[in-house]
Amino acid sequence: MEAIDRIETVLEQREQTPYALCKFLGINQSSYSTWKARNTLPPAKYIADIARFLHVSTDYILTGNTDVQAETYTDDEKELLSIYKALPTEKRYEFKGEMKGYLKALEESKKYLDGEKRLSV
Repeated sequence: MEAIDRIETVLEQREQTPYALCKFLGINQSSYSTWKARNTLPPAKYIADIARFLHVSTDYILTGNTDVQAETYTDDEKELLSIYKALPTEKRYEFKGEMKGYLKALEESKKYLDGEKRLSV
């Protein structure tokens, strides 16, 4: 089994799409289609991010070796992931948008606080 086949298999297992992976990587879906059509390995610069997106090790992507432990998560991270996965696909994008909006607002609010977290103008 080639790397692209392992990527396809894990995408299916995780109920993810090539489109979602490409969006995560910041690439056009045609790049993914080319890898698949040519049965080639994605460029090295994408391997770590693909593994992160799929929650597998880079070793698994490259060789199929499952002996290497994938990234581990705290209980809070697992709970958030579980909540996210419970959402219908169309609501996942909405949820991510809300989280990104929250982070942006949090960063903005830091501009108005001094070192002691008091409001400063």
